[in-house]
Amino acid sequence: ILRLLVENWRSPEKIWAFLRRATWPVQIGSQLYVLAQWNLIPGSRESALIATFNHYLNRGRVLLTAYLFGFGQNSTVWIYDTEAAEYLSAFPESTVVYDCVDDHAAQAGADRNPERVRAEEQHIINRANLVTVTSERLLQQKGSDNANTHLVMNAGDTEAFADPNGAPWPFEFEQGSPVIGSVGALDSYKYDFDLLYDVAAAHMDW
Repeated sequence: ILRLLVENWRSPEKIWAFLRRATWPVQIGSQLYVLAQWNLIPGSRESALIATFNHYLNRGRVLLTAYLFGFGQNSTVWIYDTEAAEYLSAFPESTVVYDCVDDHAAQAGADRNPERVRAEEQHIINRANLVTVTSERLLQQKGSDNANTHLVMNAGDTEAFADPNGAPWPFEFEQGSPVIGSVGALDSYKYDFDLLYDVAAAHMDW
């Protein structure tokens, strides 16, 4: 919260929008609401003690909001990030869907404990009724722990990329040479770096 205030003291509308989300669910569609978490103490991704404190602040709000909006124990809990593992105990009878789009432990970095991420994810996979993954490697990693794991490849707006002259270039390039680009994260379990290297080595003028 302090960082938000410092970074946006000249943009009161951003601060007001945050405070609205932090106090009550914000409606952003006819059937879609967003509830901000109360992670008041930094360090949830590193410390189990801090995570537990922040969790109990959030748990009550989530349960109250679910009740007010009519979401009973028969609802579906869709999990995208492993930190949401803390809410599984609050919805013991719900259908759980884990949408695994990344190797979260590999991306943990310095601000998140990889072992904690692995433990969270394992708890989710063991509990999930359905697991979807976005790459063959993720399917190999997660499929052995949950029999109902399915590969659902990332989608793209093909029309947006169909015409190379349909949108302005984001950068200035010299005319006359082919330009090769990529859209998306450069992760080894999704990206063919060997192909990238071979093309670059064979066509250094591209």
